[in-house]
Amino acid sequence: SMADDAIGVAELSATGTASSSTFLRGDNAWAAPGGGGMTLLSTLNTTSGTTATTGTLDLTGYLQLVIWIYSVYPATGSSALRMGENGGTQLKIRDLVTSASEPAYMQLNHNLSSGVFITLENGYGMGVNDTSEPRKTGATGIGINTAIDTATTALKFDLEGGQTFTGGQILIYGLK
Repeated sequence: SMADDAIGVAELSATGTASSSTFLRGDNAWAAPGGGGMTLLSTLNTTSGTTATTGTLDLTGYLQLVIWIYSVYPATGSSALRMGENGGTQLKIRDLVTSASEPAYMQLNHNLSSGVFITLENGYGMGVNDTSEPRKTGATGIGINTAIDTATTALKFDLEGGQTFTGGQILIYGLK
């Protein structure tokens, strides 16, 4: 019978290197845990100005962007909320954003490989039909923006027609 704690790491015949960032797998190999998780990449306050643009983003290794839009609305009137690569074409992600009484609250999941995005919100969602125009689709919507991928360096949000933002925040997460 072997005493408790009689075999240390040095006595194991495992392959790989033991460290604080590895674990011993069942096949007797030291390995790093798999990737995953969400990382906050950018926070945009949309309380003034006609655009909200991220700084430089490193999207290498990310599979999706998860974007939370919280209480975004224009200073006056109503407008469509748009998103795109900074310097590229903006695509509508919400058909109508009105005043503080009806701001945009939504989540947008964007696949960086396929360009497919899905919006989730209470009562409105945007998609793209055959003519590449947005359409109201109920509580969820789907669209394609292949210009936003892992090579994208910055994102820009604006309100159609050059409207000025008055309130809200946009949080951009990377999902591995």
